[in-house]
Amino acid sequence: MKTIWKFIIAIWFLAWTTLGIFMYLDTPKQIDKDSKFKTQHIDPLVDSVRHFVTINKRIPTDNEFNKLKSSNDGELITKYTDLPDEFKDEVKIVDWDNDSYAIAIWRGEWNEGYISKNEKYILNNYSSTDGLTGLLIMISIGLLPTLLTLLNLKTNR
Repeated sequence: MKTIWKFIIAIWFLAWTTLGIFMYLDTPKQIDKDSKFKTQHIDPLVDSVRHFVTINKRIPTDNEFNKLKSSNDGELITKYTDLPDEFKDEVKIVDWDNDSYAIAIWRGEWNEGYISKNEKYILNNYSSTDGLTGLLIMISIGLLPTLLTLLNLKTNR
């Protein structure tokens, strides 16, 4: 029985470690993908809205914003209460005024975009450190049954 348990623990560890390694090796692709998302989706929307505001001296209506978009991506937000949580961390309600707006694009699990008030981009900012952290977490999960088994053996003696 102990041999089977050791085999199961080894497979568990190898599976989680392998998953962590693949995720870590994918980190440069994710960083590149995030960078391209900003330049291909967020920047064009920000430039279009800035241009519109400069020419018309006002924020576009929803209908006008929809005409500025080249795809279905993006939402123009003009009320602080409608901001996604990721954005509220970057601007205070007291700083929000009638000329403030945000552009948010849903990435499947989080929003990315731009806040006009402080000209700040809200991005994933995935980095090599995040990839390494993910690898270490996966290895830790893989080691968990081993550590619990050793702890159990120690307490049973």
